Amino acid sequence: MMDSSKPAEIESSNQQRWGMGIDPGQNLPPEATDGPWRNLRAVKEKKVFDVHVHSYETPAQGNTYKEAGPMHEIHQWKDFTDEMIASMDRHGIAQCALIPAFVTYETVLETSFKAYPDRIVRAAGLPTESTKAKSSGGAHLPGAEAALTPTELAAILKKQLVEDGCKFVGESAGNAIPRTLMPKYSLRELKPVIDLVLEYDVPVQFHTEIEASGFVDRVWKK
Repeated sequence: MMDSSKPAEIESSNQQRWGMGIDPGQNLPPEATDGPWRNLRAVKEKKVFDVHVHSYETPAQGNTYKEAGPMHEIHQWKDFTDEMIASMDRHGIAQCALIPAFVTYETVLETSFKAYPDRIVRAAGLPTESTKAKSSGGAHLPGAEAALTPTELAAILKKQLVEDGCKFVGESAGNAIPRTLMPKYSLRELKPVIDLVLEYDVPVQFHTEIEASGFVDRVWKK
């Protein structure tokens, strides 16, 4: 159910124009879902690796980030794990790097990760149940982890890497951590997190494209 306070046309329009798992999803051209790339050996042998996926999203998505903003503010999320795996099967993707987002890390751990352990490479990251409880805003928006200290963040990531079997830390984005997620701390003060990454020799995934620290103000709220 969508929030009745939101315009009904947003939901109906987005259901028609975007469909997660429905070709050609996200208004992609036909060649994006059925093109020459299908002849690639890696695709035919199902050896492709997707470096960045999410398994939860809003039940309907916007055609642009400007349209998607109101949908995300409703804070209603659907588990698209089955559809994601089906899409991977269609496109020759053997495994994916799954980054928890929108819902908490624990939710993804108990659903997506456990449902397809052989297809998903786990990411350590936020939000968690504990960081969401400290947040005054949405768990997916900048500021959600503002109450954390670098030492507390390092402890959370260590537990995810050591006890839960996560293989990398993600997703990070430019200078989002010191400027928005943990604005009280400088890069130098994030040393406990860097020490953890070095100790366990794990990759850190950086989200390219729009700088996260200005994403909300520059795109969603225009």
